[in-house]
Amino acid sequence: MTETLRDAGQVPLPWASRSWGWEGLPRATAEHHRTSRASAVVVLTRPVGDDLAYLIVRRSTRLRYHAGEFAFPGGGIDPGETPVAAALRECGEETGVLLAQAQVLGTLPALYLGASGNVVTPVLARLGAGDHLPRIAHDDETRSAHWVTRSHLLDPNNRTTVTYRGRWAGPAFRFEDTYIWGFTARVLGWVLDEENLLAQDLARIPDVSDRATRRTR
Repeated sequence: MTETLRDAGQVPLPWASRSWGWEGLPRATAEHHRTSRASAVVVLTRPVGDDLAYLIVRRSTRLRYHAGEFAFPGGGIDPGETPVAAALRECGEETGVLLAQAQVLGTLPALYLGASGNVVTPVLARLGAGDHLPRIAHDDETRSAHWVTRSHLLDPNNRTTVTYRGRWAGPAFRFEDTYIWGFTARVLGWVLDEENLLAQDLARIPDVSDRATRRTR
């Protein structure tokens, strides 16, 4: 089994099977970790009726890197912090959504973002239907915070490809008056594909509970 998805204790989770890392957005090497800024983001979902929604922020136009773009909540890892602790802290600071360790599903291997010189660890987390959801706030680095639904992301009318300066091309999602693209779109696309594969796997598992019930009658 490929080590594509790990839990907070760095143990591979069984349903992760797809390759991880892309041209221009590779898995971070030991050299990347040694020379680049360590950061983490949280990929947070919550149920919305029969749908799921993902939390994203629109970055301030005053920032040096990725100004005005949509991104996952996140930022730099402070000395002594783990990627999970940093991602949860940054989520609270940028959106007002406070997460506990128990809501963390796992972490993905770090990716290297050459444009900003960051090594980024995505942290997967989920809110339950009954979890308290505060009013979404935002800080000086965040222009706004949004929930974008899975159905919106899966809609073919909202999916496209973005080319940047003729040197980079990748998937993108139409949202609001612009696009979710780059690192955020790559990770969202991977997560959506993994969820689809997991659903297919579960659908192939025979429902033995019904047969067991009939045998006991």
